[in-house]
Amino acid sequence: MNAPDAGVAIIGAGPAGLSLAYHLRDSGIQAILLEQGESAGWSWQRMPEDMMLNTPWCASCLPGSGNWGWKAMEFLSRREFAEYLVEYTSYHRLSLAAGCRVESLAHGVGGAVSCCKLEEGRSAPNG
Repeated sequence: MNAPDAGVAIIGAGPAGLSLAYHLRDSGIQAILLEQGESAGWSWQRMPEDMMLNTPWCASCLPGSGNWGWKAMEFLSRREFAEYLVEYTSYHRLSLAAGCRVESLAHGVGGAVSCCKLEEGRSAPNG
C-alpha cells in the first residue's frame, strides 16, 4: 500500500498519533496514520473489558473535540474511549491505513526519515 501524497507518515493511530494528525492537517500538512490494528485506537479495544479511564473528560479528549456530538462524560470505559477514537478519526477525516505494520525506517538527508518499510514490501510515504 502506498500512501497518497502524504507528507508525513505517523506510526500508530492511538491518542497521540490522532492528535498529531489533527494538528498537522490543521497546519496544511497531509499525513497518513499507519496502524497495525484494524482501526484507530486498536490497542484500546484490546484492554481489559472493565478498565475505566481515571481522568476527567477535559484531560482525555483530543484536540478539536469541541461540540461535534460526542457525549462527554466524566470517566469513560475503555470501550467508550475506543469508540471515541474511531469516531474522532472519521469526524476529522484523518487518513488512516489500518492493518499496516511498520518493519523499518529509512533515513534520508539530515537524518530525517524518508521512507518506512511496511509488511509485504509495501512502503510509505514515498512508495
